Amino acid sequence: MKKIVPLGALVMSHLASAQSQEERGYQFLVNGNYIGCGVPVTVMKRALTATALIPSPVMAAFFPMAASKIFESSGLRGRNRDNQGVTSSFNVFETPRGVKAMSLNCFSCHGDTINGQYMVGLGNRSRDFTQDLRAFTNFLPLLAWTAAEKQEVALFQQSMNAIAPYIQTRTIGVNPAINLTYALFANRRSQDFTWSDELTLAPPSPDFPPLDVPPWWRLNLKDSMFYNAEFSDNHHRIMTLASTLCIEDAAAMRALEEPFRDVEAYIKTLKAPAYPGRIDAPKAAAGKTLYETLCADCHGSYADDGSLNYRARIIPVDKIGTDRALMDQQTGPEHERFRQWGEASFQMLYGDGFHVKKHPGYLAPPLNGIWATAPFLHNGSVPSLEGVLNSRIRPRYWLKLSVGTGQDYDTSAVAVKFKELPYGQRESSALTRRYIYDTTWPGYGNQGHTYGDALTDAERQAVMEFLKSL
Repeated sequence: MKKIVPLGALVMSHLASAQSQEERGYQFLVNGNYIGCGVPVTVMKRALTATALIPSPVMAAFFPMAASKIFESSGLRGRNRDNQGVTSSFNVFETPRGVKAMSLNCFSCHGDTINGQYMVGLGNRSRDFTQDLRAFTNFLPLLAWTAAEKQEVALFQQSMNAIAPYIQTRTIGVNPAINLTYALFANRRSQDFTWSDELTLAPPSPDFPPLDVPPWWRLNLKDSMFYNAEFSDNHHRIMTLASTLCIEDAAAMRALEEPFRDVEAYIKTLKAPAYPGRIDAPKAAAGKTLYETLCADCHGSYADDGSLNYRARIIPVDKIGTDRALMDQQTGPEHERFRQWGEASFQMLYGDGFHVKKHPGYLAPPLNGIWATAPFLHNGSVPSLEGVLNSRIRPRYWLKLSVGTGQDYDTSAVAVKFKELPYGQRESSALTRRYIYDTTWPGYGNQGHTYGDALTDAERQAVMEFLKSL
């Protein structure tokens, strides 16, 4: 029988081999076990073999995790031997129970490819949360043959099945991170962070506002995390909540604090990627003048040398006019029970609170690297930068093209590749529905932020040219 090694011991052993704080953080991201459980590698390989003969559209619709190319090299530097042949969105690690397992990692949401170039920290615009994950997790026990595999699969299945009803989005590319966290809170005891088979508080609503994942490289420019600026300190502790899926208990959570402090240090070294195309300098100069008049008060002012003078501002939702469902969720009664749970658990873990701040609006972010971050607005409802600056051309329904190919982005237009449709998800087939962004659903609206509507077409193009340079 294999000896069970506490997750904290595995974490500290891993950290001992790294050098600078930033490098320790990077190594933890690309090789570490910060989820606590996963699918045994042997079981995952059997699952992929068993599903190889299933037609691709069916696989993508019902087994999205198995449909992805898991066992292919990511190209990420510094991956250890176990991870060298694994895609960037998975980590292979030894669980506290001594099993070699794999699970989605931070890059499954915080990394993506534009025209063949992988970008660490770019919000993933093709991650699929539209399907009920229980279709996959309930298939795994059939492929777990040894006692150790069965134990590991049971733990993974327990956690995934608990959150699955609360993290289904309506379209590919938007993210359920807040609801996922709330669903996990509802299955844990705040007094010791252990798992509870009985709900410890009412779970979140399965009908929730979606998120477009913001880029990591902006975190070093602002002191608040998330669209509502809920957290202005202890960022690394908030990051540890990614481990709530399978973490054993309070001691294991505390052991993750220092590794995630290193992760935060690494993230804050990231810089926005340079625009890969040619920038029309005279047009960009004209656009800068317009930007400083129209946009700088909220998004920050840029000096001639490119340095940014940014002061975080929360814009009231009644002023900016964008979809208010996320703000209502994070400031309303639905949020309060989870805030109280977070306060109690953080006091137990660290002797300090959750420090949640409620704001009746959204944080206006700095725009560094905006050329790489379509679709836009906090819910990813606007496919192009031009649409951000001209609300009249925003499509009500649009189809995402070439999803997951790495060739789904138009850098010249600063847009995801899309096709406007005359119909929405309610009128579409089951296989195409998840590729359609339907702005008529609650939380998916594309209204508001009309500040660029008064610009002429030439002025709008000039502002876009300047924004490419940031």
